[in-house]
Amino acid sequence: MFAIKAAVSDPRAETFAFSAQKTMYGGKHIAKGDTIFVFASENEGGP
Repeated sequence: MFAIKAAVSDPRAETFAFSAQKTMYGGKHIAKGDTIFVFASENEGGP
């Protein structure tokens, strides 16, 4: 399970793609099928 903070342009979207997201705390080990919680960032353009 992972959590990331990112710019989210459409919070109601069913899928998200982050092409160059910075990671912390083992985030480089995220693999297909992992659970990821996405938090909209007020510093990265979130609502």
